[in-house]
Amino acid sequence: APSQRLFTNPSDPANDSDFYTIEFAANRRMQGNWMLLTSFGYTLLDQFHADDSPTGALDTARNAREYNWQPNMRLFGDNGKEVSTYWNYKVIGQYVFPYGIATSGSWKVQSGRQWGRVTSVALPGAGNEGIRVEPVTANRAPTVSILDIRAAKKFNIRGVRLEGMVDVFNALNSGTVVNFRTTTGTTFREVLAILDPPVVRFGLRVAF
Repeated sequence: APSQRLFTNPSDPANDSDFYTIEFAANRRMQGNWMLLTSFGYTLLDQFHADDSPTGALDTARNAREYNWQPNMRLFGDNGKEVSTYWNYKVIGQYVFPYGIATSGSWKVQSGRQWGRVTSVALPGAGNEGIRVEPVTANRAPTVSILDIRAAKKFNIRGVRLEGMVDVFNALNSGTVVNFRTTTGTTFREVLAILDPPVVRFGLRVAF
């Protein structure tokens, strides 16, 4: 008998995802020329993971795609649902020097995404598809850290309030890898994207 592929309906309750986040924050409001805000967040995701996009036919009448998940998407976890974790930390501060020169900065640190290795498999009637061969928690991408800084000065000219600003994004020139290939082969872990280099922006804000 000819081989046939088996699909399941995405409306299956097993495809539901749960997100749990806990966050701690401290805020020192502007007083005595300075302010500070810092926070740490930890997120647990219990969700249906898939490295391939779902396949399905395009419903031209509704201009939508009907998705069908394949059984190989459920190799790991509880019927395809796996628990992954993420965390992030940030600190934002400002200090106003004499003559109204304000300096501020933000430092954001975020854990890399969790991922599992993928291999290419020839499936009956479907050609080659990527199948994950590790749990989603098997690896974690590099931690991303970004420092942005700003200097600003306000002026008042004939009732018009002006503020000149200079921003530096990614001031420490962090070159962290943020995207790469996860499929086994000659291009495994090939870098696809890194953080943008430092960018300097000059701005002028006018308030009437």
